[in-house]
Amino acid sequence: MRIAVVLPGLDPGIGGGFTFVEEISRALEQCTPPAGTELVILTDRPGKGSLPRVRYRAEGTVHRARRRVAKSSQRLSRMVGRANPIEAAARKAEAHVVWFPTGGSEAIDLPFVATVWDIQHRTHPWFPEVSEHGLWRARDESSRELLSRALLVVCGTEAGAAELDRCYQVPRDRVVLAPHPTPAWAFADVAGDAVDGVKAPFFLYPAQFWAHKNHATLIRALAFHRSRGSRASLVLVGGDMGVRKRLVELAMSLGVRDAVHFPGFIPRAALRWLYTHATALIYPAFSGPENLPPLEAFALGCPVANADFPGAREQLGEAALYFDPENADAVAECMDRLESGEDLRDELIEAGRAIAESRRGAAFVDAVLGAIAARRAMIDPFTPDA
Repeated sequence: MRIAVVLPGLDPGIGGGFTFVEEISRALEQCTPPAGTELVILTDRPGKGSLPRVRYRAEGTVHRARRRVAKSSQRLSRMVGRANPIEAAARKAEAHVVWFPTGGSEAIDLPFVATVWDIQHRTHPWFPEVSEHGLWRARDESSRELLSRALLVVCGTEAGAAELDRCYQVPRDRVVLAPHPTPAWAFADVAGDAVDGVKAPFFLYPAQFWAHKNHATLIRALAFHRSRGSRASLVLVGGDMGVRKRLVELAMSLGVRDAVHFPGFIPRAALRWLYTHATALIYPAFSGPENLPPLEAFALGCPVANADFPGAREQLGEAALYFDPENADAVAECMDRLESGEDLRDELIEAGRAIAESRRGAAFVDAVLGAIAARRAMIDPFTPDA
């Protein structure tokens, strides 16, 4: 049975999505596929590796328009479906099943495995990044078709599986539980590059500037923390998705503008330095059910305080402090404890390293490929010994 794995080329500037694809790509190259299976990579970018590759062209505006029109006609739908570039590449590769390891899964006319990072448009539909300009309807329609047709759906936590069941009636026996892998770069024993203007003590939060990432509550928490005598600053790493200006204004109104750093998107070496010198990572996002930065922090020996959203405790266990992301004073209390409690920090670092080590990319890939191989009799029933 041939498994085609879709690995699109992504811009490093998108953050966690790029890191996730990078880690899965590395793990696939090093894995041993289950007996009776072979792998082929489908990609829209040139690349090298030991696995065979088939290129496809990324969908353009014209093709997306044709797909919208095709929804009104079964005949047109079949014609346009066959023209899907990923599906065409999979058929060229003679694949029996297609796995989309990223959040960009698509419903195609071959057996496929979808990976779902979140369904935030359902859990937090009021945020503009999932609702404006028709985005909510587009995400909901595509998710409904995707999850209804998928052979298997990969998610990282039981909390995520429960959300899939509640919102889209995905049966639990079609869900593959595979926790996010810790990025391999965080394990490398190399030096980082200092970030200009940043001095200890400081708290770190690497996240794109979306409303749901909740930077505003963190800035308010810093003001509370500093009002109690701390000199700590806050480093907010990430690209601006439209709210940075308002965050700067908030910091000014609270009198902490000089203590909030906005270095933008930074190289990985600089991010490594921030993790290894920060008092702690504070992750106040309103939703998960999983996130990569806490795993990076665990691997690099940085204590973590995380918002207590569904899935957080399942992902991070006893290796993090937890707080209500709507309560800035609760966040500030975590800052107080982490800045003054050396023993607490040491305990969290030790527990975090153990979790990071247990979440290698190989474990993620093996879990998904194993689940696909277990369905071989349904995917490829005409092969001997299926």
